[in-house]
Amino acid sequence: MDFAKKDKEVERYFERYLNDLDTFFMLLQTHFGKKLTESNSLIIFDEVQMFPQARAAIKYLVADAPKAIKAKNDGKTEARTK
Repeated sequence: MDFAKKDKEVERYFERYLNDLDTFFMLLQTHFGKKLTESNSLIIFDEVQMFPQARAAIKYLVADAPKAIKAKNDGKTEARTK
């Protein structure tokens, strides 16, 4: 994710869905057309200093993202791609 490009939709995901990581990651997968898998996915935050909400969320995402991604792959949540 390149925060220098000011993708307002992705910024809204950070503002609205950090308390619901299942939805957050489903939206990211749909937006970028990429499937996230536990232990095999890497999300790069480029120019993160330009979007403080994302920078503040990094610690939280690192701790909880693997559980949310695993839940999706266990069939609890399914992402729809474009």
